[in-house]
Amino acid sequence: MLSKRLEELTTEDVEALATDGVAEGAHLEFKQDPVGTSDEAKREFLADVTSFANAGGGDIIFGISEAAGIADQAMGIAVADPDQEQLRLAQLIRTGAEPTLQTTDTKWLGRSDGRGYLVIRMARSWSAPHRVTLRGHDKFYVRDGGGKHPMNVDELRRAFGLAESVVERIRAFRSDRLSEITSNTEVTLADGLVLVIHVVPFSAFIQPPSLTLDQAVQTILPPISHRGGWNGAYTLEGYRTSSSDTAEFGYTLAFREGIVEAVGVISIAQNDTKLVALPDIARDIRKIWDGAKAFHRHYQIEPPFYIMVSLLNAKGFAARVSPVISTMGSRPLRKSAVELPAFEIRTDRLGLDFNTLFKPTLDMLANAFGLPRYQ
Repeated sequence: MLSKRLEELTTEDVEALATDGVAEGAHLEFKQDPVGTSDEAKREFLADVTSFANAGGGDIIFGISEAAGIADQAMGIAVADPDQEQLRLAQLIRTGAEPTLQTTDTKWLGRSDGRGYLVIRMARSWSAPHRVTLRGHDKFYVRDGGGKHPMNVDELRRAFGLAESVVERIRAFRSDRLSEITSNTEVTLADGLVLVIHVVPFSAFIQPPSLTLDQAVQTILPPISHRGGWNGAYTLEGYRTSSSDTAEFGYTLAFREGIVEAVGVISIAQNDTKLVALPDIARDIRKIWDGAKAFHRHYQIEPPFYIMVSLLNAKGFAARVSPVISTMGSRPLRKSAVELPAFEIRTDRLGLDFNTLFKPTLDMLANAFGLPRYQ
């Protein structure tokens, strides 16, 4: 993969690859011609793209010929409409592999003679392994220093096993954190119903970054429960925002690995009456999800994300279907801890509106209170 960011790449950078005789490798491949329209050409392209996604990512550069894997000539390619060509390939990537690949970055570098270079940058995928499915092809590919090859049984077993182990580690992380919160190890919370939201990038348990968190986090990630402003402070784990120094009504914690944990006391018993409005919970989840998306964009952390919603100190609380309407059939919770099932958000679902994306979770939350559905 080229060292420059894609938006900074120039024609001179690409042409220097041929001048310097740079070799193809695990993260770089040269193509003399554009992707053809035949099924065979499309499958070959998808094999290249998925092999990068299933390994460490990399760049495919169209317009560079190679000899024995060494960049030879910067000939460029002739494309009638570069924008349409990029759209065509993006659509092919989206529809020709399973699971759906992350958004692929592309850049066209035009020359004065009308030819140019097309650079496709494929990031390592945290949803791997991906298989090529175009016209029933149904094969997995991976890449190493010798180029791409179909994945063998051992490679497939490792790839699928890695994905499964990550899910188990995410679940264990959730359990550990809920135990910490319940025991008031870090923060002594006020006595009331506690909402806990975890947004966990898959990458945090495969190749975790160590983010250098800045004070932009304070603006991006508000605490669940606050009146007016809030403050922020660095912690051993990362950066925490709260409405007070003691954080007795909750906090939002950004971990250096990219995980977001939001904890908030959302209802306090009044005269032995324990009630919470479901729309208020939905509003708080939306606020944290919007903040988490902004946080991950800011630090360039890619999907998939695991979303986990929990209620603590919940026994005896009943639900209002709105802030003003009575419980209307809701029954008090019988457990102190309610852990809703985790769900995964991949790139292709990231743009869905909140109500569509979180409807299954909100419906299950309503079910926990004995209601048939949320609203």
